[in-house]
Amino acid sequence: MTAKDGQALLERLRNGESIEAIAKARSLSVEQHEGLRRDAAGIEPAVRDRVFAIPRPANEDGVSYDGVSVDDGSYVLIALSRVQDGQVDALEEAQAKQRRAGLLGIYRNSDRRELVEGIRSRLEIKVFEQNL
Repeated sequence: MTAKDGQALLERLRNGESIEAIAKARSLSVEQHEGLRRDAAGIEPAVRDRVFAIPRPANEDGVSYDGVSVDDGSYVLIALSRVQDGQVDALEEAQAKQRRAGLLGIYRNSDRRELVEGIRSRLEIKVFEQNL
């Protein structure tokens, strides 16, 4: 399914049509993933990342819909029906330390990227293509 088709179907979902009815009419498959984690394997990274960016459903019975284009050019529709908050207190100390180190690395990379972008915006940079 192309992004254009997917976005049209996304609007139909947001207007109340069921994902099952849309899938059946278009001969599309539906996959269900419960307890999806940020580090889940076996799921297209763009889909996994989008799932964690979708707003929570407005109420307990609600569903939030979104979609994303994936590497092969197809479009994936996402229906998010429940969000479970993480439980930081339940992490073992080693896991918590590892997560803190990962976040620190993300912050460092972000700071470095901002520094490089700032320098590039103030300087004239010549790229010697023959040397790449």
